[in-house]
Amino acid sequence: MQIGDKLMLRPTVFGGGADMIDSQPRTCRVVYIHPLRRFFVVEFCSAETGLTWRETRYFNDRAGGRGEEQL
Repeated sequence: MQIGDKLMLRPTVFGGGADMIDSQPRTCRVVYIHPLRRFFVVEFCSAETGLTWRETRYFNDRAGGRGEEQL
């Protein structure tokens, strides 16, 4: 994995009512990788509003990591 790579991940945002985001995998871009590969940050872009948000994920080889899955 490198900065700029595109992944398909499920966003982990929460909401309710009209602002609920579905849990389907979405395309995201890797924007940061910790120098010791402890975690990475991905950026999602909303198709409806064009706004972006970022989420931090752990690599699968770390305890509880559920971020790097390729769907």
